[in-house]
Amino acid sequence: MLAFQGGTNAFMACPYDGTSYYPVGERVLVMYFEPPQTVYVEAMPEFLKHDE
Repeated sequence: MLAFQGGTNAFMACPYDGTSYYPVGERVLVMYFEPPQTVYVEAMPEFLKHDE
């Protein structure tokens, strides 16, 4: 789920490198958006992580 165009939308997330695996609910970094509903993601870098 991503904040997108003033709302929250569901996107199909694929690993940017084509081989990684990310469990459901893990925070990731969107690297590329492919219309209409696909994003390519990679692991969240440590410097962007914060305690919730």
